Amino acid sequence: MADAETYATMLNEISYYNNPAFGRNQRYTVEEIQKYRDGSDPWLYPNTDWFKEVIKPFSFQTSNNISVSGNSGKIGYYFSMGALYEDGNYKKSATNYSQYDIRMNIDAHLSNNIQLTLDVSGQQDDSHYSSIDAADIYRYLLRSKPTMPAYWPNGLPGPGLEYGNNPAVISTDAPGYSKYTTYNLQTKAGLAINIPRIKGLSVNAFVSSDLINISHRRLTRPCYLYNWDGVNYDADNKPVLIKMQQGSTTIIATDEQKEHRNTYNAFLAYEFSFSGNSRVSLKTGYETQIGKDWFSNDSFSSAVGRRRMGYYGNIGYSCSDRYQAEFAWKYDGSDIFSKGHQFGLFPALSVGWRISNERFWKGKILFMDKMDIRASIGQTGSDRNLTDLVLNQSLPNPNITWETATQFNTGFDAGFLNNHITLSVDYFYHIRSHIPLQLNGSSIPGGITLPFENIGKVKNKGFEFTLGYHGHANEWHYELAVNGSYSKNTILYMDETPGLPVYQQLTGHSVGSGLYYESIGVFNDAASLMDYPRWNGAIPGDIIFNDVNSDKVINGLDRVRNDKSEVPLLQGYLPVLNSGNGIFTCFSMKPQVGLFILVRNQETLGIITKNMQKIDGHLNILTIPAPGHGTVIILIG
Repeated sequence: MADAETYATMLNEISYYNNPAFGRNQRYTVEEIQKYRDGSDPWLYPNTDWFKEVIKPFSFQTSNNISVSGNSGKIGYYFSMGALYEDGNYKKSATNYSQYDIRMNIDAHLSNNIQLTLDVSGQQDDSHYSSIDAADIYRYLLRSKPTMPAYWPNGLPGPGLEYGNNPAVISTDAPGYSKYTTYNLQTKAGLAINIPRIKGLSVNAFVSSDLINISHRRLTRPCYLYNWDGVNYDADNKPVLIKMQQGSTTIIATDEQKEHRNTYNAFLAYEFSFSGNSRVSLKTGYETQIGKDWFSNDSFSSAVGRRRMGYYGNIGYSCSDRYQAEFAWKYDGSDIFSKGHQFGLFPALSVGWRISNERFWKGKILFMDKMDIRASIGQTGSDRNLTDLVLNQSLPNPNITWETATQFNTGFDAGFLNNHITLSVDYFYHIRSHIPLQLNGSSIPGGITLPFENIGKVKNKGFEFTLGYHGHANEWHYELAVNGSYSKNTILYMDETPGLPVYQQLTGHSVGSGLYYESIGVFNDAASLMDYPRWNGAIPGDIIFNDVNSDKVINGLDRVRNDKSEVPLLQGYLPVLNSGNGIFTCFSMKPQVGLFILVRNQETLGIITKNMQKIDGHLNILTIPAPGHGTVIILIG
């Protein structure tokens, strides 16, 4: 961000740009800019680095854990307790996070053929924030002027800036706080019985209970800032600061939500071998889940029951540690849907080949120790977040059913030089279909919109890779890895708004892609303003927008669909691990490629957008070619 001297100079340049006849120092004199530069009068001419005033250079995190385990032969047990604390990024921060967890596992062999297991885990999370949303704090931080103080030289909070807010104050708990407390309790009891005299046959069952409770308390209260008119001093020649109240009343709001799920599962498993090196595994089972969700706040409460049930199974085959294949299926049902649409069948098939164990490979390709090739194709179903689409519409659709995802994956795992170097590569191609969407621009007389239908279809394809190196020196072991991923989604079908130009339709573009005005240059002088369509009030130095439909008017019909977004196309992760002599260290970094920052407010852009206006009520989006830096996208709202 600009310092006070640079900011004052830029404002002078804007004034000169708008009115050259009044000279170059219309806002600030040379003497005033010098005082901002040298800091000789911090009361009248402060030079505030807002990020330094608000953001810490680093924050602490602490983690503690204790565990106990043992085995008497018949009974094995494990017990652990842990605590985690993370401080916030703001100075005098209202933001922090703490976590406490406990876990217990017991395995009891009641006989040679009967095993009983009991797992219990609990966790409490406490999240504490300022009552001002983090996005607003950062927004005000970006827009704060370096010529205004965060704190006065005597230590009192500075004045309110935009909407009366001072980022150095609203990031603390002075204006209030927002606190979330989450309790999560999970229990599971299981029983496994090996059937005597039938080798490989077993009956298994478990019951589990998951309970989540989230309580939220939000307190907003008045806080106080101090203004100075820059003129009045007291008898000691100190500035007279006026105490100003920000916020009028204290408000307390609470809400609570609970989720409770009981799951009952039983399955029959059978494994057998034949021909010496071939092995087959079979499994079939039944599962049902019964749950309930509650929500309440100071004026409203609700409760919704949930129930799912399904049958599942798989058949697996392996041979000589070289070939593997598995077919799995699930016939799943959800009470969210109407009768006749509650169940869906979701199959999957996977195969693998350890080619490095073949005779033609062993002993012949010495630098490569391992090569596994794998592929899978399968289908899954989702009923998440569909309750409102089925039940709570003015005109619900009883024919809504499962959203499905067909997923194809293939890849390989390789090891080189005694497995010191490893490489894994995966390619994926996924199709999501039957996505519930509304018909655009369609309604029934009386203003009732048409219901959701399973009409949407989206594909997503890309790749992932991990390249690692493992080594050791004496008692030290170290690992270095690089991984990355690329993904691109495309809308294959949705109901477009009637009459929408093809170049503005979402079909064929990425989810979330926006409509942008395209820049094709800059108006150099008054004569150039007459050569090409422009928006009202355009002056030399402003952006030329492309008249896409050639109607000699710049309006909303000149916006084009663009896939650039704030979601990176290529992501990576670089961890470095080192351990030895009881010491463990880790360093990591996460680069991203294809990420575009959209600036969403005209005021944020400051002098760049001073003369920009909205066109036809739409958002102006400028795509500005920047030689050597790709394309800069600016969205003005």
